[in-house]
Amino acid sequence: MPLYDYKCDACKTQFEQEHSMSAPPVTTCPHCGQEKVRKILSTGGVMSGGLSRS
Repeated sequence: MPLYDYKCDACKTQFEQEHSMSAPPVTTCPHCGQEKVRKILSTGGVMSGGLSRS
């Protein structure tokens, strides 16, 4: 399942939440309980290298 990054505009806490792409976005901050949460741009994973040859 994808991992999404969120930020609470009330307490400024950033957190990650794993949920399916079809699930509704998180609306409540797990830290302060306010409904001032927004999804933020994630940097995603970085892969380097290529095929290994043996």
